[in-house]
Amino acid sequence: MMREPAHPVTSKPDRPTAIVTGGSSGIGLAVALDLSRDHSVFVLGRNLNKLLALNDHEHIHTVQLDICDAEATAKFAARVSRVDVL
Repeated sequence: MMREPAHPVTSKPDRPTAIVTGGSSGIGLAVALDLSRDHSVFVLGRNLNKLLALNDHEHIHTVQLDICDAEATAKFAARVSRVDVL
């Protein structure tokens, strides 16, 4: 299952792109927030409520996604043109 990002997915050419799995809590959240200072960050997670709490961050794009779902993960990967940090 994949739920589309809350706001348009656009990476600025002057900002590297990062993907953080499990980024809605704990260490993943800390990493996502730190990276968002100078990266466009896709935060992937299963818990929609936790992801929604990140929607106010300008450079964080949330995606509800279970990375164990191969089809949904492939669909997400097809939408991302560049990844600098995984």
